[in-house]
Amino acid sequence: MPETLGADALIRAVERPDSESARVWDHVLAGELEATVDEPTLREVERFFSDHRGRSFAWMYTSQVRRNARVVASGADFAADARAAARGVAGVYNRRDFARSLLISAVVGTALVLINVRPGQVTGNPADGPD
Repeated sequence: MPETLGADALIRAVERPDSESARVWDHVLAGELEATVDEPTLREVERFFSDHRGRSFAWMYTSQVRRNARVVASGADFAADARAAARGVAGVYNRRDFARSLLISAVVGTALVLINVRPGQVTGNPADGPD
């Protein structure tokens, strides 16, 4: 019978390496124990680690859980997943990421314009016309 892992056990396995949850997770990683995790639990774990350790850590950890444990979804989760898929990329990024992307693109775009503008175009001197 597979071990059902909850969000608290998955979080504790990382946050407290000496805990019983960490030992259970080590057995799952070693292939000595089968485990199941449901989708809402996985989303909760990803949200926790995204807030506390960053999005890349959250993505890597949930990917590891998906590889080593059987992930099950309930019928209600299927409808939520379908709505999230319908939203597309807009549901993946938040406003902070969008604002940061706009700032980076403005800085890079300005740098490229300054690099590519010829001196004659800025001063208006006809002697520095096109080649």
